Amino acid sequence: MVYFLRPIPGIRISERRAVVFLESSTEENNIDAHSAYLGFAQDLQRGINKAFELFVDGVDSNDRRHHGWDKSQSGGRYTCCHVFKHDQTRLYGIKGHSDTQHPRFEVCALVECAQKTKNDTDESIMKRLVMIAASQEFKRALTDYGCPHGGGRNHEGRAALDRGQSRRLPV
Repeated sequence: MVYFLRPIPGIRISERRAVVFLESSTEENNIDAHSAYLGFAQDLQRGINKAFELFVDGVDSNDRRHHGWDKSQSGGRYTCCHVFKHDQTRLYGIKGHSDTQHPRFEVCALVECAQKTKNDTDESIMKRLVMIAASQEFKRALTDYGCPHGGGRNHEGRAALDRGQSRRLPV
């Protein structure tokens, strides 16, 4: 299996952050954020996009729109996880740093879509995200994505990002 990161058309990338879709070379049931997003009604997509923009702008937490989990929550197990929200729809992702040359650049790779049905977050989703984040395949996808602003060994240029093309490169 190979993971790769795909930019979200219409969502800008700042100097410090990006939100992208995680995709897989195989059919994995729980990697559905991209297909779910494409099926969203226009108002839902607009609401989720607003949450993406807040994250990209550097707003670390806006509980109504998006948030991560800090070390004081859940024993610190889910600090790599992030959720974007609109009404009852949730898009869960994994945060990571994609370029050692630009360690302040942070990527949130969206993995799974779910509907909020209870107060607490479904811990099985969080456990899956942590498992994916720890995998060599995910780490390779992050490295392949690189930093779109600062070059690095895998920089393909801003034009490719603007066209919505994948950042996956041959290994």
